[in-house]
Amino acid sequence: MQIEIQHSAFKAQRLSVEVAGAFHGPRLFLNGTMVKKQKRRYTVTTDAGTEITVQLKYNYLDPIPKVKIGEEVVNIASPLKWYEYTWIGIPFILIVTGGAIGGLCGGVAANASGRLFRSDRSSPSKYGFSALITLGAAIAYFSLTTIFYLLPPIADLSLDAELKKAVSAINKNGPMMADKFTRLDNALAGHKELTYFYTVLGLDDATIISKKDAIHKDVENNSRKNQDANKIIEAGVSMTYVYRNESGVELFRFSIK
Repeated sequence: MQIEIQHSAFKAQRLSVEVAGAFHGPRLFLNGTMVKKQKRRYTVTTDAGTEITVQLKYNYLDPIPKVKIGEEVVNIASPLKWYEYTWIGIPFILIVTGGAIGGLCGGVAANASGRLFRSDRSSPSKYGFSALITLGAAIAYFSLTTIFYLLPPIADLSLDAELKKAVSAINKNGPMMADKFTRLDNALAGHKELTYFYTVLGLDDATIISKKDAIHKDVENNSRKNQDANKIIEAGVSMTYVYRNESGVELFRFSIK
């Protein structure tokens, strides 16, 4: 929407303002051509052929700016009432309480309400639609915060990628003997979790089960001493070891955290 500026220096020309939009501030036009802004002001030529500066003073909530031509302030529309500003600014509560996401939702909603109050709608519809905009901003805020809360941190995503890379290398080269009786068959990676699957060879089930505590202690000690393994544990990764007999039956498992 463009509003023509009534000024004695521009009777033969058309000086107008395009109100601020959702993604841009107000713009100045002279005879239908947009004037380029330089250092927060515009320079235009009057009917007399002299240059004069124009400033558009814009407060974000009201899309219609105040116009300053030279040293003269020109109101191109009646200012919004204090209670209209109060109503328009309600979404700013999200900025105070909701951090960056609240700021985004609240700012967009307040800007949209400001443009709504400058439309040709009736007063009841302005307040009604503005209330819906504020409600929509609140719903958007809670939806976005829920999504971001459920998403793992970027650092965790990077860690999970490294775990998958390590598991891929193990599975590519396996199965492999870990010692005389134990074969590492494969591994799996989950979110901050590593699972190793071993097969114990040449021993009966009872003997294997009887060695559970000793194996657990041995593996944990070696993991703590190994610099790479210890870094993984300190990063919050759970390392689970699954031991099976030669028939593939799981006999026991334990985790190191």
